[in-house]
Amino acid sequence: MTTPRISRLIAVLATATAVLAACGNSGTPTTPTATSPATSTTSPPAVESTTMPASQPPIPDGVYRTGLTTDAILAGGGSDMHAAGTWTLTIRNGTYTLACRWIDTSGGDCGDSQHQEGDVIVETGPVRGDAKTVWLASDLTAVAKLNGCKPGECGVPDPYRFHWRLDGTDLVLSNFVGFGQNAGLDLYNNFTLAHWKKIG
Repeated sequence: MTTPRISRLIAVLATATAVLAACGNSGTPTTPTATSPATSTTSPPAVESTTMPASQPPIPDGVYRTGLTTDAILAGGGSDMHAAGTWTLTIRNGTYTLACRWIDTSGGDCGDSQHQEGDVIVETGPVRGDAKTVWLASDLTAVAKLNGCKPGECGVPDPYRFHWRLDGTDLVLSNFVGFGQNAGLDLYNNFTLAHWKKIG
């Protein structure tokens, strides 16, 4: 026959045993396990797309022009002297045309295109982007029809992009990024050195 004191002791021991069992402690020391890391509430940094968007940037249609001399390229930290020339960018109805006129007939102006009198069309194609970026990608078949270049000598079709903004009516380009054969190309990076004046 058990006394009330022993009965209470048995009940306490039973409760303790149940608690330890619920906690996974069978009386044998266990190895601590790693806990799951806390879930982050911070979103990962956005990854910029490398695909040309379908939308058109709200750049006003018009004719924009900039001039680059070799001195201006060097002063701006550039290295590709083939960017020298008077460049004209025409944007109309979702397309662009990029033309260049030599300013030094003894050099390699205008992307090293053969010297001709007047403007030489270097690129044409769709202009795409948004309120912050503008993407350009040349349609080589269309370029060949406009300037008579031979297949394989009309440039490259890989896209490139800039950040853009307007300063009054001037078009200001910055943060050049090129893809494919245009990756890291100083020729287009130099387009950020001066404002593009709207002339028409």
